Amino acid sequence: MASMSIGFFFPSWWEIEVTVAVALFVIAVYTFFERFFSSGPGIEVDRLSGGDEPLTAKERLLDDREKMSQFNGHSRGMSAYLIKLELLAAKNLIGANLNGTSDPYAIITCGEQKRFSSMVPGSRNPMWGEEFNFIVDVLPVQIEMDEPRNPSRPFEFLVQARVHDMDDGVE
Repeated sequence: MASMSIGFFFPSWWEIEVTVAVALFVIAVYTFFERFFSSGPGIEVDRLSGGDEPLTAKERLLDDREKMSQFNGHSRGMSAYLIKLELLAAKNLIGANLNGTSDPYAIITCGEQKRFSSMVPGSRNPMWGEEFNFIVDVLPVQIEMDEPRNPSRPFEFLVQARVHDMDDGVE
């Protein structure tokens, strides 16, 4: 009886094999995504020069400005606008969960750029306090807010937006 109860605490050989196989699979998938889709929220690395040094915030901003001016081909060259949008709160959301609450998150679209807020669990009146930065070449630009779990229901977002001219540093 004692040997049987002790055996309960140790995994069987099959459980060890499955655990190792799953761990190797997770490592392989992570490596694949890290190698081919590495432009995520982590540290941005200067891949054009072949270096592995992280870019500073100013270098990253300049790189974004160069990309935007090349993409649109405007004669203003490096001129662009930085839109800082702060998502503060939402209200009047319907309860999407069975208990009458919701787990809302917002999708913010500015021109062709899209950002996702964090999810606030168990709330019909979420408060975020998150800031999102968008770089655009021309004003005005259309900004859309959506809560995907309530597409047809009217609701209100509370946001604060600031526009900065990146050439002049003027708000």
